[in-house]
Amino acid sequence: MIPNNKRRPTVEQMRLALNKGGKVEVRATVKDDAIQRKNPVMEAAAKKVSEGKMSHDAYDKVIAKHKPVKPYEFIPKPATDEDAERALKPAQKDKWRGHEQWPSGRKVGLRLDIPAYENHGVWVNSIHDEEGTEENKLPTAYNSVSSVKNATFDAKPDKAIRVATGEQNKSPFARIKGELHHMTEDEAIAHMQKNLNHKDYIQVGMDPRRHGYFYDRKTMKPVKHAKHVVQIGPLVLAHKPTYGERETYAKGGVIHKAEGGKVEPTQEQMREALAKKMRYGMYSPLERMAIDVPRNKGTGAEFMAEISKRPGFKPEEVADRKIPIPEGKMTKLEFLKHLRQHSNPPLREQTLLDMGDMDEARDERANDYYGDDYDNISPE
Repeated sequence: MIPNNKRRPTVEQMRLALNKGGKVEVRATVKDDAIQRKNPVMEAAAKKVSEGKMSHDAYDKVIAKHKPVKPYEFIPKPATDEDAERALKPAQKDKWRGHEQWPSGRKVGLRLDIPAYENHGVWVNSIHDEEGTEENKLPTAYNSVSSVKNATFDAKPDKAIRVATGEQNKSPFARIKGELHHMTEDEAIAHMQKNLNHKDYIQVGMDPRRHGYFYDRKTMKPVKHAKHVVQIGPLVLAHKPTYGERETYAKGGVIHKAEGGKVEPTQEQMREALAKKMRYGMYSPLERMAIDVPRNKGTGAEFMAEISKRPGFKPEEVADRKIPIPEGKMTKLEFLKHLRQHSNPPLREQTLLDMGDMDEARDERANDYYGDDYDNISPE
């Protein structure tokens, strides 16, 4: 068993204990009232990074000094039904453990319910349906543990950088997206006790006031993907992670240095923007096909040739919209803008981005008052 010392056991001591058949301790966390507190020094440093005036290594030193990150040496005790009863808002309470009836494999998004912790010191996981449309979207559910397979870490760096610089207050926007995997509390605890210090697993954190991405709590490297994720409150354990480059998150997109720091949205961000359009009836299958093209750069002819090979391609749409094939090299985003310029009627990208921000603000207000996203609220 773990040595019964007065001091808290180290990670190495726990690893040795595990090798001897011991178990990692499960215990309640202590509420940190400063967890959401702004830090002017960090905000100034984040602004310098976004402007290219401070290196990432220098910024890491600022974070290490003012808001250091350490791996968990224990497993946070899952919230109980009694904890949820006092921490959740009235409209959320009947959705506690609501996802247990959802089918395995359904696309969902995981994040923490921040008000439950800020107001009551209770870590509650929220599970959001990422698969349903406006007609059949499942209501947001809440639980003490959650799990997904084939996980992607969607940090929305364009919003995170505004939080880091102090331009925007912290709000819930980052999600771990993947295929729903059902686990009981006992199964989740046993999984973490077995794998907390295993070499194939890492602990993942996300705090937009530190970084605009989900990060490895030990190395601070950006985490993009994992085969399996299990979350108990603030502790996220990821299996077989795939890392990204932190430079690509500096300004909320993929940075092409050869083009003087021009920012390109990720494929996932493009798909989200298109999803917003679909909800408002402004949908073009041609744009969806362009987004799904693997290449990020090429000539207009190369992009069009790849689109024409995709299922569902209709030459008549190109003819009806009178879309010419642009000349020269371009990025995928530039090709998408070219398609939009020849839509009927023309669509402006800024309008779509504003619409997306409006949707998120609307959902946040709906969660505050009714405990769910706007589209899930009955008109009655």
